[in-house]
Amino acid sequence: MMKIAQVFTALKSTYETLHRYYNLPETGPQSLWPYYKAFDYQYQQVEFEYKEQLYKDKLLFMVETKQNSNVTSLPQKLLVKFTESYGEEVHKFCADHGFAPKLFGCHKLSMQWKVVIMEYLENYVRLYDAVDAKVEWKEKIKNSIEEMHQAGFVHGDLRKPNILYQETNESINVMLIDFDWAGKADEVVYPSFLNIQSVERHPEAESDKVITKEHDLFSLNILM
Repeated sequence: MMKIAQVFTALKSTYETLHRYYNLPETGPQSLWPYYKAFDYQYQQVEFEYKEQLYKDKLLFMVETKQNSNVTSLPQKLLVKFTESYGEEVHKFCADHGFAPKLFGCHKLSMQWKVVIMEYLENYVRLYDAVDAKVEWKEKIKNSIEEMHQAGFVHGDLRKPNILYQETNESINVMLIDFDWAGKADEVVYPSFLNIQSVERHPEAESDKVITKEHDLFSLNILM
């Protein structure tokens, strides 16, 4: 019986290793970086090199396109994100209206994972890290959320880490990021195991429940 148990334990370990290797876009023994190193854009393949992982706990990378790329409309620096869900339509709407990074692609890698390629915003910081942020950002964010809501969309996770801030001599700029939960209002749902312990959310925000505009506004009021 002991040997049988050991065999099943070994098989389980092998299965989990193979699952991670073939299905998760993570770094691992096979490489220093994720295996995904090219994407299609404007009917051409764009190759890139990983330069930096922005946060240790997030699959978010700054990359640079290789010199042999023939797509001149792309900046050299890009941001590549691996995620299990993504509100591509919402991100594109916000980018087209000037309050989100430009979106260059969103592709399905497997049944579980997607990869998102977007503009890398230099000289921006997360609002969470902007100690001396000027109050003008509040009106800009409020107007952006109103515009998004009028189009029938919700963000779902409006918090300071998901807002980028830039201050120049001429203006204050803000950008929405992290559209993992974004989608159509009253249709898209929160993920399972929603964190409602350490993050203050609308009282009706629950795991696997629909996200409403009122939920966004509740989170917006907390920011204000």
